[in-house]
Amino acid sequence: MCLLMNIYTAFAQVALTESCNKPIIGDKVKRQLVDGICCDGCGDDIVWDFSGCTIKDETFPIRFSMDSSSFKSSEPGLRKYYIQSGDTLLVRGYQSSYVNMNYTVPLIEITYPFNHGDSISSLFSGRGKYCNSYNISHNGTRMVMADAKGSILLPNNMILKDVERIHKITLNNILIEGLEQNLVDTATTKQEMVEEYYWYVKHCRYPIFEYRKSSSYNKGTVIGSQTESYCYLPDSVINKAISYADYILNKNQHSRQTEKLSENSDNAIDYKLSQTGNIIQLSYSTTVNTKVTFIIAGITGIIYLNNTKSCKPGERYSITFDCNGFRPGEYIIYINLNGIVNSETIQIK
Repeated sequence: MCLLMNIYTAFAQVALTESCNKPIIGDKVKRQLVDGICCDGCGDDIVWDFSGCTIKDETFPIRFSMDSSSFKSSEPGLRKYYIQSGDTLLVRGYQSSYVNMNYTVPLIEITYPFNHGDSISSLFSGRGKYCNSYNISHNGTRMVMADAKGSILLPNNMILKDVERIHKITLNNILIEGLEQNLVDTATTKQEMVEEYYWYVKHCRYPIFEYRKSSSYNKGTVIGSQTESYCYLPDSVINKAISYADYILNKNQHSRQTEKLSENSDNAIDYKLSQTGNIIQLSYSTTVNTKVTFIIAGITGIIYLNNTKSCKPGERYSITFDCNGFRPGEYIIYINLNGIVNSETIQIK
C-alpha cells in the first residue's frame, strides 16, 4: 500500500508512541492561532524561544471521530481521513473548501514508535475533484523526520522541557484537468512544497505548537506562499513548566547562557551553484549555527537526493551531487534552512 523508501532509528528519551500520541476518537483539541513562531534549530538540546510570540483569541478546534471505514479529523475548512497499516498511520484522503482528494497510494503521517533521529519517506498519489467540477491529481513524496529535541521558552517566560519536534516535507505535483486558465491566477500544473513543524511534549498526546508553510512553484519559480501556526497549551502542560532560573540550574552547565533563537533566517544563507556536465556543486555559508537540508527533486515532486549538513556561522562549505544516471530533464534543488526554502532549477542531459 505504501512504498517505504528508507527508515532508520536512533534511541532517545523522547519518542512518539501509538499509546501516547495517536489521536483518540471523541477528542476535541482547542488550538489557538499564534504569531511569532520560529523554526530555528536542529539536533539536540535546542531552546526554542517562543517568548515573543502572540497567542490570539481566535481558535481553530480539531475533532477526531469515526466514519464507516476509518477515523477522521475535522477542523475549519478541512477534513482528513486516516487508515493504519501495521505501525504506520496514513492519510487516505481529505476534503477542503475546494478539493476532494482520494489517495490511491496513501500519504504517510507517522510510524510508531518514532524516536528522535528517526526518518521515513514514501511516495504518494491520488485523484479527486477540484471545485466539484474538474479532475485533479496529486503525486509526490513526503518525508517525516524527528529532527530536534530540547525545550521551549513560553510567552510567560516559563520553560517546557522534554520537547520533541517532528518535521514534515511534502513535495507535491498538482495537475488540474480542463480548467480554463483565465479562471485562476496560477497555471493548471504546479508543484507545491509544504513544510510542517510539530512540537510535542511528554505526557501530552497532541502537539503543543504547530507551524506550516506552503509554497507553490511553477518550474522552480515561487508563485505563492502562505504560513499558519497554532498552539495548544492545556493546564496539564502549563503546570509542568519551570522557571528559566530553575532550568539553568538543572542543566548544570556553567558555561551555557540564555540564547535567543528567533533570529531572522531570511538572509541567513549565501550560496553559489555551479554545474559541470551532470555534476552539481553548491558552495555556501550561513550566518547562524544550524543545519541545512538539500533536496534534488523532479518536477513531479519525486525526491532523488537529499542531504543535511551542519554549519557554523562564517565558514564556507561545499556539497557535490552526482546526477549521472538521472533521466534527462528538468530538476529542482531545494535549499532549506530553518524552514526558509530557496530553490534553483537545473537541467540534466
